[in-house]
Amino acid sequence: MHNFVKEYRTAGYTAKFLGTDVQAAFLCMIDEADLWDEIDGTYLSRSSLWYNEQGPIIDLSNKLLTEKHPNIAKQIRRGGSGYVAGRQIILLLESIKDIAEAVGAENLDSQSLFDAAKSFSFALDGIEDFASFDENKRYVQNYYAIYEVRADEKDIFRADSEWLEQVCAP
Repeated sequence: MHNFVKEYRTAGYTAKFLGTDVQAAFLCMIDEADLWDEIDGTYLSRSSLWYNEQGPIIDLSNKLLTEKHPNIAKQIRRGGSGYVAGRQIILLLESIKDIAEAVGAENLDSQSLFDAAKSFSFALDGIEDFASFDENKRYVQNYYAIYEVRADEKDIFRADSEWLEQVCAP
């Protein structure tokens, strides 16, 4: 991302960039190349809370980050979404826990995981079906938030407090 941004701006082009969690993962390169001004105002569609927000999963991520990397926690937070990926791990572990409770730990196998995953649903931030699978849907995410890059703070912030539901068909 940083090479594209640098070359695009050096060539004299102006535009508002749009991105996703993928681009947020490379903020460390933006930081190292000092390109915050070049991406100021960029909008990012993201699937989880950011470090500067509060909620059960991001609070745990921040706690672990501070405990495990106290000297570089701020640098890691500015650098990208690595620790935020804990959300996917928690979703996976929650689904396995639910399945083990339903079929019994001794019956837990790949088929029971697949069968149960089809009806898995996870609530977050007051949204009952924040993440789920079903018979035809093989990705977990149902809601996204829009974030904006603020160069003056070298960070990203929610552009809107609402989660936006993903719409797959008209």
